[in-house]
Amino acid sequence: MGDVPTVLRHRPAIARRGDGVVYAVGGSSDFVAQEVLPCVRYLLRLGARTRYALFYERHLLTALEPGDAADVRRLFDVLTAYEDVELPALRGAFKGDVRLRVKSVKAHAFLFAPFERFVYLDFDSRPCRPDFAARLLGDLAKSGVDAVLHDQWTSQRFMPVDKHYRVEHNSAVAAFDATSPRTAAALGWFQGRTRERNSQLQRLISRPFSTRWFVAAFAELRLRRDQPALMVGLRLARERMGFGHVDVDNGTFCRANNSAVVSCDAGCRIVHKPMKYDPGNLVVAVGARGTGNVALRRALAHLKLVNRDPACDGDGAAPETCKVLVGLRWSRAYAAIAAKYPRAKFVLTTSTDPCPDEAAHNARVRAALPAHAVFDLDLAAAREPDWRRFCAFVEAWSSCKTRDLAKTAASWLRARAPTKAC
Repeated sequence: MGDVPTVLRHRPAIARRGDGVVYAVGGSSDFVAQEVLPCVRYLLRLGARTRYALFYERHLLTALEPGDAADVRRLFDVLTAYEDVELPALRGAFKGDVRLRVKSVKAHAFLFAPFERFVYLDFDSRPCRPDFAARLLGDLAKSGVDAVLHDQWTSQRFMPVDKHYRVEHNSAVAAFDATSPRTAAALGWFQGRTRERNSQLQRLISRPFSTRWFVAAFAELRLRRDQPALMVGLRLARERMGFGHVDVDNGTFCRANNSAVVSCDAGCRIVHKPMKYDPGNLVVAVGARGTGNVALRRALAHLKLVNRDPACDGDGAAPETCKVLVGLRWSRAYAAIAAKYPRAKFVLTTSTDPCPDEAAHNARVRAALPAHAVFDLDLAAAREPDWRRFCAFVEAWSSCKTRDLAKTAASWLRARAPTKAC
């Protein structure tokens, strides 16, 4: 074992079969509720013809509600607890830093992926088409290289090869041929040395032991981002073994800093942070008059989803330019919006004891829209769990402050006119 980096000793055997898609999740149950579960349900509806694997921290799945756990089991063919594959040298190393542990789970997912060829996706990278994995892996097979990677910066494509690998690649989308020894070197370990001594990173590389790759470099650098460690692995695999890759072009993986439009409607195969950047992901208030649509708008503003443009206020808003539509006009045009914008989300503000007119309106809305696209919100009865579910529904991944949302509802309740008898 003397030639194996200490951090990679005693690693479990890896049984790889076929093709598939790999995800990883670590950290808090809030992240699971707000980002993982919405993605799981989306993928189930998408019906992609592929196999899925999930690497996870054990406490995250044991805390799931039965229905949520059933959805996870329906989607993922392989479920691997991080604690079962965590390298002994790293065991307990990141307990004091959640962000480091989250990235460690991801690094282990790359190393122990159970497929011969696999696509890795972060949960905020949303596929647009059922054949997304087959096409990306098809691109990999046709290229004859070891991986399909996405440049972190647009200018990378113009760099000479040696400099290209000294810049980070984006790790939210990647595809690897895990049967290649060059890929094994990049993601696992390989024996080699170098004498460069010009920086902290170069000193790491130049130590007289078998070169550390992705997981080992991550353990050594201990940064709260995984891309620098991946850069080390890819660079060394290129220099020592001739590792090669082709680019995921900007029309395949669309994200805000490299694509004019981040949307499945623009022909993208995969979109990054779609709730934030995809103009087709509208939030539409469809409650009857007097049920709290104005308060809903304030709540969405707290979640940083409302456009600041005054033209997006009330009935004057237009779905072509505004992410949130609140007003009586939109509460009646829900069927047309759903037909034109299939990824739109509809929030139905309701009353605990609705009058007949409101009850009839609510019934029409529910009958006209897919169940997964409608969220019932009773502002008078909403509690913290309801607000958390609301945040998950609108996919407000980083700004769900339930106390602020509850204050907004309470303020509306105090100011609203007394309820009239039906």
